Amino acid sequence: MGDKMKVSMRNQLKGTVEEIKVGQVMAEVVVKIGDQKIISVITKDALNDLGIEVGDDVFVLIKSTSVALAVPNLLTKIERLESIPGTVPNLINPPSGCRFHQRCPYVKDICKQKIPELKEIENGHFVACHLY
Repeated sequence: MGDKMKVSMRNQLKGTVEEIKVGQVMAEVVVKIGDQKIISVITKDALNDLGIEVGDDVFVLIKSTSVALAVPNLLTKIERLESIPGTVPNLINPPSGCRFHQRCPYVKDICKQKIPELKEIENGHFVACHLY
């Protein structure tokens, strides 16, 4: 996989999963930390791989403007995940076309204008991208 992620006391907060909103591709995880809440947007695959459920204790790992989640028993095994560079677009007022076109290295003109359709590329594996 790659280099292990370095975790320090200044970039991790322990909290409890209060709510999970699952979309077609992404999931929004609301974590309660004391009297405050923080929201992390992760892929459905990451949600399933980590086995995160409402009521679970998690560590919110903050790196720059990114927020990631880890379950306590996995902290010794966290490895670097590939991510899309740049800032996550505004979810309330998203850009036109594909939501990833501002950060995608494979962007085409159609990506800026049209939202790609969700297509099944393998049994149970879906993608929403103009490249497929």
